[in-house]
Amino acid sequence: MQMVLDMLAAVIKTCVKVYRDLVLGVADVFVLLWKQALPFLTSPLSNPFRWQSWRDISLPWALILVVASLHVLYLLWYALGAAGVRVLPQSRLARAAWDRAREVRRFAGLYYLLLPTFLLLVVFNFLPAVSIFRHAFYKYDIGGVREYIGFGNFAVMAHDANFFLSVQNMFKFIAFSLTTSLTIPLIVAGLIFHLRSERSRYAMRVLFVVPMVVPAVVFYLIWLYIYQDSGIIALFFESIGLGDLGRGLLTNPKTARLAVMFVGFPFVYGVNLLIYYAGLMNIPQSLHDAAKVDGAGSIRTFLRVDIPMVVGQFKLLLILGIINGLQMFQNILVLTRGGPGFETMVPGMYMYRFAFAFNRMGYACAIGVVLFVVVFIITLLNARLIRSSAEYGTA
Repeated sequence: MQMVLDMLAAVIKTCVKVYRDLVLGVADVFVLLWKQALPFLTSPLSNPFRWQSWRDISLPWALILVVASLHVLYLLWYALGAAGVRVLPQSRLARAAWDRAREVRRFAGLYYLLLPTFLLLVVFNFLPAVSIFRHAFYKYDIGGVREYIGFGNFAVMAHDANFFLSVQNMFKFIAFSLTTSLTIPLIVAGLIFHLRSERSRYAMRVLFVVPMVVPAVVFYLIWLYIYQDSGIIALFFESIGLGDLGRGLLTNPKTARLAVMFVGFPFVYGVNLLIYYAGLMNIPQSLHDAAKVDGAGSIRTFLRVDIPMVVGQFKLLLILGIINGLQMFQNILVLTRGGPGFETMVPGMYMYRFAFAFNRMGYACAIGVVLFVVVFIITLLNARLIRSSAEYGTA
């Protein structure tokens, strides 16, 4: 097993080195070409970066230079084509690509209007997300010197007992969340679906969907107030003579995890309710009529007809619930920050603590890479394996 891990580490390290050398090598070529074509780039006035070699260029600037140079080559190609010079290859694939590019050129003005939005997305969303795969292999402390350590962060993670404790807590939260979010919304959706009045069904859907407009942080802040010693729960227990039970719900190690789990009670989540309700609406009326002819009551119809026909929605919500559980962070940050101790610590909060409390950004990026790989694998399973028979058109 250790031999396989060493081979895998060597392959990944080689791929990373080849990719880096390839990108920076191409950037070096383009810098040399630009210096030859535009001599003023070497002057201090027009070259404030003082680039002399590819080693002087950071990876983001190298990518920008590559894209800009490719854009210049595209404009040159387009100018030659407009002048009558045949530059288009004769292959069918190349012709199809050229036809698609010609359609894009028709709306070039609109695409240029969208360019600032795409640039902001790349700079503030995509580049930071991609950079974690690089920083995960470095000892990278904010304000310190970055040092390449290979798989050192992952080796530390493999022996980090607190990290595995956070993973254990995460699985407990996921198990409880899936139990409530997959069953209670289905029951409520079934009750709404079988109401006789269409107006009543519409009113109930609106009532359960309206809370979705409240931001998640505001939602958790409301529950934080509910759990305080002066909140609703504490006042209720105090009114019945059990005041001690309602105090310190989020600070007591015996109740903190349960308190976080019960956030959102009675667990009728609007998105889950709408997905189940849409599945129930797609059930042919003939099935319900046949169940009535057979003498099935409302409960038996729900168990034997409705539930089997929403298996696809059930699987979808199952995958979404697992992914949301793996990304759990906001509720822990607002309610407990992982405390008391490590009773409510989850990997997302653990990563946040190492990144912004301990300034160990490299180790935090390694945790992010592990979470990304797990979520990516689950997404692939959802796309390829976990599909209902109706999606394939088979019985």
